This record gives sequence, structure tokens and C-alpha cells, in this order.
Amino acid sequence: MNCIYCGNKSAERLCEEHRTIPVLDELLELVGRYAPERCENPHVSAYVESFEKWRDAYQTDFPSVLALFPDEEIEYQRCFYLGDVKDATFEDAAIAFLDTHDWADRQSQVIMHMLLQVYNRREFFKPVPYVDFISETEGLLHELYTSAVGFMGMTGDYDEATELVEFAKGQAVAGVLSRWGRGVDSQLSSLDEALEQNEKWRNRPYWPKNPEAREQLSEIYASKGIELGKRGGPGRTAVWPKKVSPKDFVPLEVIDAIPDDFCAVWLRDVPGRVKGICEIIAVKVEDGDQAGDFESLVRPWKVSRGDKSLAASCLGVTCEEMDSAPDVFEAFPRLLEFAGGLPLVLADSSQLKLLERAARYSGIPKVENLVCSLDEIADGETSFAASVLDGITGTHASESAYRFAGMHELDEPAFDSFVAFDTETTGFGRNDQITEIGAVRVVDGEVVERFQMLANPGKGIPGPVQRLTGITDAMVADAKPYQDVAVLFKEFAGDAVLVGHNVGFDIRMLAQAALPTGTDFTNDYFDTNRYAKRLKQAQGWEMTKLGYLAEKLGVELSNAHRALADAEATAGIYLKLKALQAL
Repeated sequence: MNCIYCGNKSAERLCEEHRTIPVLDELLELVGRYAPERCENPHVSAYVESFEKWRDAYQTDFPSVLALFPDEEIEYQRCFYLGDVKDATFEDAAIAFLDTHDWADRQSQVIMHMLLQVYNRREFFKPVPYVDFISETEGLLHELYTSAVGFMGMTGDYDEATELVEFAKGQAVAGVLSRWGRGVDSQLSSLDEALEQNEKWRNRPYWPKNPEAREQLSEIYASKGIELGKRGGPGRTAVWPKKVSPKDFVPLEVIDAIPDDFCAVWLRDVPGRVKGICEIIAVKVEDGDQAGDFESLVRPWKVSRGDKSLAASCLGVTCEEMDSAPDVFEAFPRLLEFAGGLPLVLADSSQLKLLERAARYSGIPKVENLVCSLDEIADGETSFAASVLDGITGTHASESAYRFAGMHELDEPAFDSFVAFDTETTGFGRNDQITEIGAVRVVDGEVVERFQMLANPGKGIPGPVQRLTGITDAMVADAKPYQDVAVLFKEFAGDAVLVGHNVGFDIRMLAQAALPTGTDFTNDYFDTNRYAKRLKQAQGWEMTKLGYLAEKLGVELSNAHRALADAEATAGIYLKLKALQAL
């Protein structure tokens, strides 16, 4: 046997001298793109032409050349070869390669381009993360930009495709490289062709012949409200705003200290590689206490049905609930409205990236709130904020987080009999549990009965929370389990209207505790904090916190048990608010 590179006698296809990565790279090009008139190596020509069909040398025999190298040394070359011969295992190999290499590396760009060619006009969910990366990154291969423009046009992102064409033209003029060696004029010409095709698809949306591809594209069009006439199904009525490009987005203003009052935010990303979110959870903290919470499912965008099912499974909801959830451009502005002007505290830099991404996809060029990332702050300064975030970042969500959403909230204080209540918990998140429930029954404006009970949360109470609530692990060690206490409270409350200050949080904690017992809270409820905000300006109040309102309205705080004291204060505040309404 002769070495196919130098012709010398060899026990293998390559002699020891030429068993190198540069030689392998050269052979991939010479054999994989073989043409007699272009091949200047006579030994390679003799090797290829020894086969009945020259392509057989590459497809059937060249793996023996690859086998001469350790796998860890030729990850790229092996993956390139699989893509070049259109091997069925290429997709998995390409994804594995991209998962372990920097996407901006030249070799990664080549593999990504080959993968996008495999996906072209057949897959519309899988290319999303790669197309998003391309649209936001300078200095990539020209062919990646044209591939991304084509994908955007086929999936209805016509304006984004137009913007990317202009961006890519600037890159071409600046000297961006081409995988196929195209010059500037050729690059500009291909981009003009891509832009022309994009405009055709804008006037008549692309519709593939492949049934599986049509199903994917139909779902994408529906999410964007694109009408397909007789060719496709009905679309969602919501129309996405124009996405803000990275260059037009004002960088988040990051602070390096945790303020006393803040809004802790958790953005749950979609399982897998798609950089989208499927849930937003937030808790406001004012004066060291919970001052309201926010939860919203987010309908995943540009993801496959399988990813959507996985997101639903992780969240403990049905696929139908996931699919009917608000889009990010509907949910994210509500988060900002909930947070008001409070700084947003997030767990780490990856959450900051998701926050920016959610804003850009919502058409928001700037988040006015200051932001703080706990991983950038010394551990000793993060304990309380970390405990808040720890409570809302659980791996698995409970369906009880959304179960109470079917209860009816009353808008006006038009009733005289109710149960005012408050809960103390191990924290403010879905992984936390109740440590105390306090309540008072009010009939015709008079307190007639009280309920107060400590609860064993089945977990340790964090130190910051013990200091905040005054409830220690020792105090709840012999108490009834939190599930039983929730059921006992339901028996106390019956079907009465439940009144609370920031009552959504307390109801969620009740529902979460009662869920394993099969007990449902279906009561109507009223939030004194929400109603007080409506009167705030007219009454000249500076805020609507419980203690502040109690002082302004002359409601006494007297009970030693924190939950019961807050329940009594809430009852008094409700009656005062009702009296103000009557004036």
C-alpha cells in the first residue's frame, strides 16, 4: 500500500510523516472536491481514480484515513466529513460539536453553516438559536448571514431579515470572510438576491411541500398572526412588535449593591438550547417584607411542539395552558409595570441576558429599572435577597401556582362580612411553605372570631426569614404540618370572602399547601393593597404598605403573633377603606 499523499510505501493510507492534521485538512478538500484539472497532487489523483467512481474514494474509503487519528484530535474534521457526505449521523454530531465549542470560532461557523443547509426548508424550530446568534454577531462567514436571512424570510420575520441584509452588507464591505471565497461584490450581489426573495415571501408567505415542515411553519405563522389564506390554518390575533436589535438596545444599568427595596425576578428559560423564556416570577420586597408577587406563564416563541410540551411538563401545566399563555411581549411589560421603579434583582449574568432578550423581543429598547446580579456581589451582602430568589427559582413548579387564578377577585369593598388573613412563610417562592396563618372573621363590621396557628413547613427556615418573622425552627418543630394547617384554615374560612394585603401571594401559598390534600380554595377575594393604590393620590398617601396605612387610618396593631396582627390590621384597613368609599 502507498501513502495517498506522498506515494511512499506505507502500512496505512497515510505514512507516519504525513499523518498530521494539516495534511488531513488538505485531503478533505482534495478528495471531497476532487477534479482532475484542479488536483496538483498526482498521488491523490491516483488514489481517487483507482476507484470505479471517484466519489467512492471519499464516501467508502476515506473513513479509513480518519480512523488513523485519535477522535479527540479530529472532532471538527470527522464532523465536517459526516456533513460533507450527508451521513445520517451528521446532525447529532454537529449539535454535539457546537455544544462544546465557541460558536464564533471559524470551525464552528463552518459546521453551523453545514447544519443550516441540512435544515433548509425542512426544519424551522431547530435553526432558531443559530439564526439568533448569527443575527447578533459581527465578523461571521458571509454564508451564515445569507442562510439566516433566508430562514427569517421563510418564518415571517421580514423586517428582521431586511435589517440583517443591511448589517451583512456592512460586514462585507468591512472585509468579512466567505466560506467559498466570495469577494465583496459577489457577497453584496447574493445579499441583494436574498433581500429580493424576502420581499416575495412578505407578499406571499413561504409554504413548504413537506407535511412536517408545513406543520412547524403553520405554528410559527400562527404565533405571529400571519394570514395564510387557503394554504394554512388560522393565526393568533396577537401581532408581534418589531424586535429591537442588539445594537439599538440600551445596555442595562447594573448596580453593585442590593437596595433595601427591590423586585426579585426569575425568568425560567425553555428547556433545551432555545434562548427563550416560558415563565416569569417576581416578588417585591419593601422594608424587608413581601409587598406583592407576580407570576405569568409565557408562551414559548420559535420552539418545537416537543420543547413546548417539555416546558409544560416542567411547569406542571397542560400543553393547552402553555399554548394559550401570553406572549413575551404581553407578559414582560406587565412585569415592568408590577416592578414599578424598583431595582430588579436577578440571580446571575445569564438571567441578565434573558432579561435583555425578553425586552428586545417585546419591542422595548430600554429597561428603565436599575438591575443587580447576585453573582457580582460579595456573599455576605446577598443573604436576604438570595433567600428570596432561592424561593422562586425551583426546578419544578407546582400547578397550585396557577390554580388560584380561577378564583374571582372583587374590585369594590361592597361587603361587611369576610375573613381577613395573613400567612408567614419560609420565603416568598414556590418552594417555600407556610409557617403561620392568622385570621379574623368579621360579621357586619365586627370581629367575632380569630384563628392563629403555627405550621411545620417541613424544611428549615432561613436565618434572614427567622429574624424577619420572629418564627424559629424550634417554634414550629412540634406544630401541625403546613398542609393540615391550610385545611384547618379552609374549614375556618368556609366560603367567606378572603381579604388580604397583597393577597395574591397568600392565596398562592394556601393553594400550594392544600393541593396535596385535594382541598381547593374557591373563595372570592379582595386585595386591600390594590384598592388602596386607587385612592393613594386623592388621599395624599406616600405609599400603601400595611403599617403605613394602619397608621394613617388609625388602625391599631396589637397582637403578638405577626400573622394574626397583620390579619387584624387588614380587617381594620378594609373597614376604613369601605368607609372612605362611602364618602
